[in-house]
Amino acid sequence: MPATDTPPPDLEMRRQMLALIFQNEKPSYLFNLLATAGLAIAALQFEDRCLLHPWLWLAGVAIFNAPFHFLWLPAFARDVQKPVTEAQLRRYERLELWGTICMGSGWAVGVAAYSFAGGTEFRLFTAGMLAGLGAGAVPTLAGEKPYYGWFVGLLEIPM
Repeated sequence: MPATDTPPPDLEMRRQMLALIFQNEKPSYLFNLLATAGLAIAALQFEDRCLLHPWLWLAGVAIFNAPFHFLWLPAFARDVQKPVTEAQLRRYERLELWGTICMGSGWAVGVAAYSFAGGTEFRLFTAGMLAGLGAGAVPTLAGEKPYYGWFVGLLEIPM
């Protein structure tokens, strides 16, 4: 007879997957900011034609996403290492989904604000950066469909 304190297999699998995603969050945030800075620096060459100043966009992405990566997720990352209830896990999953949507939305705003102001070379540069972000999101988001789908979907909307 199985032990009564053993969590259901589905709950345990989701908990471990979320723990892996939380473990990848801080490096992911820093790499996203580095890529964001790269696009902002490239967009400075035609800042007079942009809808939004590149440094303002960079600061907005950094500030808007910082609470997810430095305040809330570390606390939940510690909690998710222990057995959790279904309700707690759903709350953590929702937080991760909103953090992913915020980061993807920041990129969508940047691509929409700068891709039309730049020439063909800049659009190709932006497309290459988006391809790299999408490829980098696979291991970071552990291939989980809702998180990966939202992030990559938001990257591609302005294109």
